[in-house]
Amino acid sequence: MLVPSPDGELIAAVSFGTRSISLRLLGIDGTVAQELVTFQGGSIYPGVWSPDGEWLAFGHTDESAQGPSQDLYLVGRAGGGLRQVYSGASVDVVAFSPDGGHLLIGGISAIGQPPVRRLHSVHGATLAAGSRHEPGRVLDCPLLASVHRALRVRRS
Repeated sequence: MLVPSPDGELIAAVSFGTRSISLRLLGIDGTVAQELVTFQGGSIYPGVWSPDGEWLAFGHTDESAQGPSQDLYLVGRAGGGLRQVYSGASVDVVAFSPDGGHLLIGGISAIGQPPVRRLHSVHGATLAAGSRHEPGRVLDCPLLASVHRALRVRRS
């Protein structure tokens, strides 16, 4: 995963250790500017920068006895403020609103028959308070489903 910051000065990259996986910021010349977070195992999946480049949203997937879990985190550009903002069975869409005031998360909240697909919104004020995602809306209305599809296509 290589994700350039909006200002083009930094690149978020995943680094693999013997038993760990890390998210780092690299300078444009490839030098390590900062290690943001390290997990013992699992996978880190592609992130998205806030429009102002101050926050990076990224996911961490871990396999456990209870089954796979995908957690979404926010971390500040300077390396502080790591917050888990979502946990669910899967995440397939992550996008900031153009003003950076909301983080949109699309995914499956729970594995079931049929799986429940939800669209979650995390508001900036909620993040400042250290809370996690707001209750999701089920994607059974045509408008929400079309937003979800459009974001997934745009991300590809």
